[in-house]
Amino acid sequence: MKKFITATASMALLLGACTTTEKAPEFKVTATGLPAEANGTYAYIYDVTNEVVDSALIENGSFTFVSPANDSIINVVKLMDTPLLFAREAGEYTFTITTDSISDETSIIRSGAENSAFMKLQNLYDELNDVETRYTNDIESIAENILTPDSTLTKEQEAQIDSIYTIMDTEATKINKKYFSEATNASVQIAALRNMRRSIEPEEFIALYDQAPESLKAEKSLATFYKTSVAAANTAVRKQFVDYQMTNPAGETKMLSEFRTEGKYFLLDFFASWCGPCQKSMPVLAQIEKQYAKILSSASIAIWERDEDGTAYANAVKKLKITWPTFQDGNRIDGKNQSMGAETYGVIGVPTFILFSPEGEIIVRTHDVTEIKAKLDELNK
Repeated sequence: MKKFITATASMALLLGACTTTEKAPEFKVTATGLPAEANGTYAYIYDVTNEVVDSALIENGSFTFVSPANDSIINVVKLMDTPLLFAREAGEYTFTITTDSISDETSIIRSGAENSAFMKLQNLYDELNDVETRYTNDIESIAENILTPDSTLTKEQEAQIDSIYTIMDTEATKINKKYFSEATNASVQIAALRNMRRSIEPEEFIALYDQAPESLKAEKSLATFYKTSVAAANTAVRKQFVDYQMTNPAGETKMLSEFRTEGKYFLLDFFASWCGPCQKSMPVLAQIEKQYAKILSSASIAIWERDEDGTAYANAVKKLKITWPTFQDGNRIDGKNQSMGAETYGVIGVPTFILFSPEGEIIVRTHDVTEIKAKLDELNK
């Protein structure tokens, strides 16, 4: 950027205008203490989607990475197999690798301005890691006490572990909300919102995103998730059925409305062949299909399949004994999952179950098939 400096108008007339080039703000991080065997290799810089965006040569156990400053860019560098997040905020920062001479344990210490995004991101993930470690230890303790090589969890034990996961997720979300609201750095807001995007309701994500600065909205993964959240909010409870056309790998097409039967409730199940919870739900779906056949039509729609020819879906239909209407919506093209249903209904995770009234109003939307059964039990009294 060029900056023109003039003392006064009269001086400018006598001496002319002086010009100077102001150096653009830079981000600089230096890592030291890397092992000798790392010399001559490269430290790779990744973006948040795990794509390599840059690299730095390691020499004498050290490397330096310099780039134009941009507080809204979050990157990851892997040191000693440990992924470390950092934001490209203007300033100089360091990663120092040390090894304890007695325990031989390695630690990585970062330093920089106390209120910088570089340090705030570390504080955020330190707090999140503490929560995860604490509750993971609780879960492992339960599993050790109740499991033998030949045993399986009871429904009560599964519920106990699920409860711990819920508490852990609630605490983590609280931490992320705190950092999001208090952040003065765009990158900290981006990290916090990315962390909690799947743990909060679509309407809340939309509200947080709408009030965020433009630098956050430019982050691609959050912009994509915003579209998903809007679609989910538009197909939430009390909203209406939305029709769409799906195409399977063979090129065959169907409208979602073809699976509905006039005068009946309609159960839409979005699943994937590789999804463990989806597989566990199938026996309950089979029971629902049989028990409520007089008042219900249903369809299991496969999304996000990972092959390109439909084989995984076809095998799943046989293995899981899906005898009710089913169809594969899209497939994997050029490494990306293509599913119109996921886009239309804002599917965030599978399984997703949506129960419609005969008039097309959404009355239940959930990831838990037992909630669907409970509602049908209530409606069928």
